Amino acid sequence: MAGSPWITWCAGLCLLSVAGCAATPTGVDPGELAPDLALPDRDGVVHALADHRGEVVLLEFWAMWCPGCQGQAPVVQALHEEDPSFTAIGVLIQNEDGDPPTTADAGAWADAFGLTFPALADEQQVSKPDWQPLQGLPATWVIDPDGYVSWAHRYSADADELIEAIDDARR
Repeated sequence: MAGSPWITWCAGLCLLSVAGCAATPTGVDPGELAPDLALPDRDGVVHALADHRGEVVLLEFWAMWCPGCQGQAPVVQALHEEDPSFTAIGVLIQNEDGDPPTTADAGAWADAFGLTFPALADEQQVSKPDWQPLQGLPATWVIDPDGYVSWAHRYSADADELIEAIDDARR
């Protein structure tokens, strides 16, 4: 059975699948210019990433159903309270049902975690083509003052990782 064409075929398919996953785009990589993103908050006020040129920006993507996102939001809030010299922006990309969020969902998310930085709603799913945040949530990018991505991370990051990424972006 070890030399079976069926096993060889399956092994080859698995290798192609792994290679295909490695080649799948994962969004904006470190060293790339951050694409602009302009989304509304709970009050309908549009916040544009381009408006924060000259600042270090920590950009987080969340889904309401995501346990890691629920754990990450308070970490970012605590860091922002300790060090308001960086700009934090949260982007809600899915509500609890996995649907595009409304501005009311973004407001409820901000209230649930006591967020004092903008929590934006990606109602039209405009972040998907450039940022591809659904590759792993929460998804975090740190953008340097010149507008280039200096750090990207999928899934939860601890406070020390975020502090180091923010400090590196300042250099």
